[in-house]
Amino acid sequence: MTQPNYPPPGDPNPYSPPGGYPPGQYQPQFYAPRKTNSLALTSMIVSICSVALCPLVGIVGAILGHKAKAQIRATGEDGDGMATAGIIVGWVVFGLFMAFIIVYAIIIAVVAANGGFDSTSSGSNF
Repeated sequence: MTQPNYPPPGDPNPYSPPGGYPPGQYQPQFYAPRKTNSLALTSMIVSICSVALCPLVGIVGAILGHKAKAQIRATGEDGDGMATAGIIVGWVVFGLFMAFIIVYAIIIAVVAANGGFDSTSSGSNF
């Protein structure tokens, strides 16, 4: 039966480089993170807030997103995804609001054309 190759009893680290080689001189490189475009962040925040606060503001978020994308292409900053989210959410919220306004206006026009809310035309005597 043969013995496995164990390191000599005096070697504290069995994985140390063989004799004659100095330890590596590698210094880790730290790079500063790229700056996020502030207009892209603003676009996303305004568009998301327009969902709950005022849908008309959604168009502002969309326009800010378009401007942010132009700045990102020119400067190479981060934030392209946030600008895209601002554009999509802004236009969707604004479009849904405008569709609601159009449907509401059509309902009001139909009711007004059929006599409005006159109590004598409904047939109920309250």
